[in-house]
Amino acid sequence: PGLSEIYAQTLLAMEKHEQAVPVLRQITAAHPEDIDAKLELARALVDTKTAPDEAVRTIQVVLDAQPAHAEARALMAEALALGGKFAESLQAYQSALETDLVANPDWSSRLSLGLGKVALAMNQPDIAIAALEEAAQADPQNHLILITLCDAYRQAGLLADALQTARQTLRIAPDDSDTLAWFAETIVEFPASPSHETATGENSFLQIEAL
Repeated sequence: PGLSEIYAQTLLAMEKHEQAVPVLRQITAAHPEDIDAKLELARALVDTKTAPDEAVRTIQVVLDAQPAHAEARALMAEALALGGKFAESLQAYQSALETDLVANPDWSSRLSLGLGKVALAMNQPDIAIAALEEAAQADPQNHLILITLCDAYRQAGLLADALQTARQTLRIAPDDSDTLAWFAETIVEFPASPSHETATGENSFLQIEAL
């Protein structure tokens, strides 16, 4: 590998994806036939959530060369979602979930979470719930999955399930500031009911603990 390739790999290893993007662009421009370089660029663009249209174009080049490339299909789903093309993204997620990637627990969770978010954006909570419940069973300690599942339950009007999932999320990640903020915002939105009184009490406990 040349100096540019080494520099790009160093930046990626240090998780400096934003800095790696322009270097990877130079590499792909100099070597347009290099599919691996294009895949690295696509990963960086998706990770940084920048230039989704460029990410889609880059991934499409990979898929044109290797239509069955599982990771490229997954990245396409994510890039389409970043660009707000939710219907196309949903189909891409469903396609990616049919690949061997699902044998990898990290990818399985990532894809199910992504599909759930896209389904919610399309106001299709039933699809989101089906994907996220399966993901939560496979990865029960993933609080990000549970947060999205709670939102899906709320969108579907399943408030008891939403409340139970919100509590479960808090138990899993009690020290995560983003989760605490989400829980505090979410719990007060439940309608007044006996269960809401419990929720309010739990929210008060949360506020006391935060002092």
